[in-house]
Amino acid sequence: MRSPVIVAAAVVGEVVLAIVLPALIMPWVAAIAAGVLLIAAGAALAGWAIRTLIKSGGSPDPRIADPGLVESGPFKFSRNPIYVAYVALVAGAGLAANALWTSLIASVAAALIRFTAIRREEVYLRLRFGGPYKAYRARVRRWL
Repeated sequence: MRSPVIVAAAVVGEVVLAIVLPALIMPWVAAIAAGVLLIAAGAALAGWAIRTLIKSGGSPDPRIADPGLVESGPFKFSRNPIYVAYVALVAGAGLAANALWTSLIASVAAALIRFTAIRREEVYLRLRFGGPYKAYRARVRRWL
């Protein structure tokens, strides 16, 4: 399953649960403000990571072979900043919907991304880059 599909399904799930089983977590104004801020932070992180990949000669599309290991920009802090951004978008959408289900659905989305996309990408990177990737993994956390 591709990560954008997981993110879209999670956001739809949050909105549906917020409508069907409303469980407010805070006043609406605060929920919308917090959600918008988290969505903006996720979008900014995704944009930064994509720009860094492209500037390094790579592509944000995981199906395209990487010319080199990217360790700059947000990749200095997270091995998967785009996936961190995806989870922030899911959590932000849930907050904006003022849904108690946000943390559960964001956690499930993160787990699905971890065990579908990240697992496969880590195997590929280990085989493609060997020792340098092993050293990078030792220095930089998977999420944050």
